Amino acid sequence: MLVNLKIEGFLRTMYDPRNRISNEVSEQLKKHFGNEVYRTVIPCNIHSAEANKS
Repeated sequence: MLVNLKIEGFLRTMYDPRNRISNEVSEQLKKHFGNEVYRTVIPCNIHSAEANKS
């Protein structure tokens, strides 16, 4: 059991600022976790999504 495990922060992935749901989830994370949400985001890469379809 990992009793001493500590979450240092939250990294947003698959983030697309044009997508309303991405922005809503992002705002909820910031509202609930404040400074624990990293400013850095990993954007959604459409080329990766298309490659998985083939």
